[in-house]
Amino acid sequence: MYTERLYQIEDEIGKTAERVCTEVFAHPEPGDAEIWSSAFLADEAERIGFSVTRSYLGLPTSFRADFGDEDGPTIAFLAEYDALPGYGESGKEYGHACGHNWIAGSTYAAAAALKKLKEETGFRGRISWIGTPAEETNNRKITLIERGAFRNVDAVFQMHLGWETTVHTTALACAVLHYEFEGKAAHASAAPETGINALDAVMLTFAGINCLRQHVTPDVRIHGVVRDGGQAPNVVPDHASMEVYIRAADKDYLEEVIEKAGNCAKGAAMMTGAKAKILRDETTTYDIRNHPGLAKMLEKHLTELGETPVIPKKTMTGSTDIGNVTYEVPTAYAIMGTSEFSGARTHEAEFLTVADSGYAHRKLHVAAKAMAASALELYLHPGTDAPADHSCL
Repeated sequence: MYTERLYQIEDEIGKTAERVCTEVFAHPEPGDAEIWSSAFLADEAERIGFSVTRSYLGLPTSFRADFGDEDGPTIAFLAEYDALPGYGESGKEYGHACGHNWIAGSTYAAAAALKKLKEETGFRGRISWIGTPAEETNNRKITLIERGAFRNVDAVFQMHLGWETTVHTTALACAVLHYEFEGKAAHASAAPETGINALDAVMLTFAGINCLRQHVTPDVRIHGVVRDGGQAPNVVPDHASMEVYIRAADKDYLEEVIEKAGNCAKGAAMMTGAKAKILRDETTTYDIRNHPGLAKMLEKHLTELGETPVIPKKTMTGSTDIGNVTYEVPTAYAIMGTSEFSGARTHEAEFLTVADSGYAHRKLHVAAKAMAASALELYLHPGTDAPADHSCL
């Protein structure tokens, strides 16, 4: 069977995939500055015969590696390789505490194994390995979507390390808002009546948002910080600002909540006499809408490979730009569980001992095989979600 040979090939290239995982882990770089990592990954793809486009669609640290033809489906595996700040003794070092090095290694293995199988068997279609930078910061998958990266892609696969293995992944749609207030400076003791307190507007906005919480659905998360609260206690602040993350389980409902929170800021400006300016970050991440057929297919292969995928009981979650990809193209985005190995969770410093461990390497191969086997079904049975009859293999 093709699947058995695919697994054999993944075993054959396994050490290389582990090296990819380890090398990226050893060179942690911030989003949009993954100079070493993106070049290394592009070099690896080129070395095994992929056609590689560097600085893909104008993003300096993105790449795209392709192999195959357009006579069948184009299936993409998405690599991530940006690291997080705040680690090391100084607290200023970067580290792969989210395991993006593992994502780079597992998607490499899936794409590389399929490439070799295609060379041996000639199945139709194109294999794409796309480097997507700055997931943690600038949401470059959204930039890639806007520039057309997925227009000719039929399916997408990616897995991420996490607490428990599941294909029932969720994410909250998220937007970043900045509320700025302009007031009028005055001596806070001698002539406070002549001032307009911009910091009061910030505080009233927070108060309004806190009152808003009981009138939104339970999935909504609103959390923020004061960016500027004035310079001296004896001067009425003439400028103050705050930054707020607003999240919701549905991207359309998110917009309703953003409007409500904005009204809190406008009301605070009216109460204080300050002038309000509301700014919004360029990108908004969406909730995840996995394709049911692809998710079922991936779950089947994970189970056959010895995993026990679950339906998570925990509903609280974060946000990611792959949510936008799920709205653009059929996608299966899954989590590979690590809780049986360590109690550390992603983004925690302790997770650095997980992300490139021998345990993570073993799970890398399971993930790669499951993603590649799922893609192989699509190559061999184009136009179907999860064919039940494998007799043609």
